[in-house]
Amino acid sequence: MTQKVPRYDPTTSWNDLPKLPPLADIESRDILKACISAMADLARVNALVKILPNESVLVHTLPLQEARRSSEIENIFTTSDELYRALTSNNTRIDPDTKEVLRYREALWEGVSVLHDRPILNVPLFERICSRIRDVEASVRRSEVVIINPTT
Repeated sequence: MTQKVPRYDPTTSWNDLPKLPPLADIESRDILKACISAMADLARVNALVKILPNESVLVHTLPLQEARRSSEIENIFTTSDELYRALTSNNTRIDPDTKEVLRYREALWEGVSVLHDRPILNVPLFERICSRIRDVEASVRRSEVVIINPTT
């Protein structure tokens, strides 16, 4: 018995998520209070950043920590110490997980740089970022993917 393979239709929803934007009024009193609190917190952070002797330390640290945390989702673990040691030394014996996190950070900066010059998300940009992370040439499959056994 041959099973019919469903075709992708971008106009048809494939899950039960509601359409965006929501029809309900989401600007409640509680949400507006939370926004005011968040704005005050951001203003405090902004003031603290301005008194740093070198703001670039913060700007370069945050993406590195984001790269480290995001990589943990894929079972790639390293420590902040290992990352900073790898960045500040010419040590060629850096473990593979640390190298991958550093490539993730480089890919993030490359994506930001490209989007700064030309703010368009497209397949070549995604391929370029993925290639940087994996350190091999990556591309999107050009052929259709068919799952024959839906239980696997």
